[in-house]
Amino acid sequence: MDRNRLRDTLLRWNDATRGVLEVLIQSIRRYGAARGAETAASLAYYTLFSLFPFLLSLIAAGSFFLDREEIYQEIERFIVAAFPVSQDLIEQNLRTVAALRGPIGALGLLGLLWSATGVFSSLTHSINRAWPGSRPRPFLRKRLLGLGIAAAVAALLLLSALATTAASLLAPLGLPSSAPLGLDWRPFQFLLARAASWFIKVLIFALLYAWAPNRRVPWQAFTWAAVVAATGWELATAGFTWYLTSGLPRYELIYGSLGAIIVLMLWIYISMSIVLYGAHLGAAIVEYQEQGRNRILSALFE
Repeated sequence: MDRNRLRDTLLRWNDATRGVLEVLIQSIRRYGAARGAETAASLAYYTLFSLFPFLLSLIAAGSFFLDREEIYQEIERFIVAAFPVSQDLIEQNLRTVAALRGPIGALGLLGLLWSATGVFSSLTHSINRAWPGSRPRPFLRKRLLGLGIAAAVAALLLLSALATTAASLLAPLGLPSSAPLGLDWRPFQFLLARAASWFIKVLIFALLYAWAPNRRVPWQAFTWAAVVAATGWELATAGFTWYLTSGLPRYELIYGSLGAIIVLMLWIYISMSIVLYGAHLGAAIVEYQEQGRNRILSALFE
């Protein structure tokens, strides 16, 4: 197929999909041009170093309001929502480190927050670079924005964890297992909990894509990008969990006791790839809105 026939075919498909094909092609091109895979790998590295300071800061902040064991229960829900893998590794090391540190004062909490916001500052910087016309922020503003997003993401992820455990929380209430028409309502309860969890993840991604760029982002762009990223996250979570439980991977035979850390790093890398692709998808939507249908596709063949 020559270039002209390929162009005409793509343009017809693009018209049939009302521009969706063009946006997808441009988002993939932008992700590759920005070396998104390498950026995701570096963010996974930053996340590993910021993870425990972030969780410890949550424990320290929560200790002003809740009992320590209650805090651990909430943190465990948070871990389940954010990390479907290596949960035992994270929880055991978190309890060990927290016990060794003892009570954390105000200055210690500030130090933990400063360390924890490193990954969020890097993430917001990477998302900002995905958008054309966005200027870099000063160092202090970038850190403060990272702190604000970290707090918002923690709150929303905790809500997501509570949503996914809604079925088990409602069970002790003695609710009937059957609806008035004789239908079993428990599957609908599970689906409702999953839908609530997905919706909260959409809010998390919308927050990232709306706040991180140092420019005004149209609501259509960050909303559609958030929907795609949240759906991709849910699918990746289900697929990766199935892969690990299928018995196919044998990381312990290669990495030994480091296998859980390798799996955790791999999951963080996949997660960051999804987050960054969502940012480039939003930028591609803005380009499509500014240039009109078929302009980007036609430019590829000039």
